[in-house]
Amino acid sequence: MAAPHPAQLHPLVPLPAELRALLDAHGSESHEAPTDRLVSAFAQAQHGAVSRRQLLAAGVAPAAITRRIARGQLVQRYRGVYAPGHLHLDRHGHRTATTLAVPNALLTHGSSTELHGCGGGGGRWHVTVAGNGGRRSTPRIVIHTSTTIRPRDVTVVAGLPTTTLARAIVDAASHLRPKQMANVLARAERASLLDIAEVHEVMRGVRYRPTAAHALLTAAVGEHIRLGAQLTRSDVEGALRDIAVAAGIPPPRLNRMVGGDEVDALWPEFRLGIEVDSWEFHRDRRSFVADRAKLRRLYLQGLTVLPFAASDIVHRPGEVADQLRALLAHSRPA
Repeated sequence: MAAPHPAQLHPLVPLPAELRALLDAHGSESHEAPTDRLVSAFAQAQHGAVSRRQLLAAGVAPAAITRRIARGQLVQRYRGVYAPGHLHLDRHGHRTATTLAVPNALLTHGSSTELHGCGGGGGRWHVTVAGNGGRRSTPRIVIHTSTTIRPRDVTVVAGLPTTTLARAIVDAASHLRPKQMANVLARAERASLLDIAEVHEVMRGVRYRPTAAHALLTAAVGEHIRLGAQLTRSDVEGALRDIAVAAGIPPPRLNRMVGGDEVDALWPEFRLGIEVDSWEFHRDRRSFVADRAKLRRLYLQGLTVLPFAASDIVHRPGEVADQLRALLAHSRPA
């Protein structure tokens, strides 16, 4: 594997091919025209951000950088990190500038969950570097140090070095409020990015951390599971059979068609069915609207269909069995 180029944003993030070709072509030249092209190329590849370290590694003379700062062609965003004067950095540009401001850092905690598309960011940026300490945070960047981040905890998202979502969730527990953590878990679930088993595995590796953060995350994950996340179809179907036994009725016929619509659990002899709602099976607005129309069609065919959350079926089977018995006590078999 080739050694990282000294002008890379991070050892894990290779230079874009176009930028690498430009560097190879100009070598250590520091004439004005190549310098302007290099600044523009770095800014284009890195969402508007470029560091002094990168420009020096690309062969730009210190005096050429100083001149451009004096002219307003380069505007300092952090110490040693610039943006071309005519550019406004968007959110991702600020993430990139933050990463450049702390060499060899990873975006972590809420800054990482946000990068993964699951929210939790805002306020100061969070980064982590390997080691035991000695790095001071700034008014805009919280710098963490860690000796527990493993290679499998690290990834690259949208061109930036960061932790995996599972690691980011565990780290973020130290500063997110319970509602914020619940929102992160919910967004990750909707995007099919959440792996509860992986979160638990990461938690086992950092047990020594303050118990308050672990307690918050444990509670948030437990509540998330209780509400039905991560339940499989087999979990639900097995619980439905147990509920039927408790209600004193035959096991349901699962996933049966009635007039062109599939019913999750059906007792045709009672003209009774159950539909199971959960994020696992119904994740979007289109599915929600289609399910409502389906219930209306089944009702018009004389079928009583009770909607239950998957978490009700699996975690509160006694209540579901009681409701089925109550309904059947006032109904006649078909």
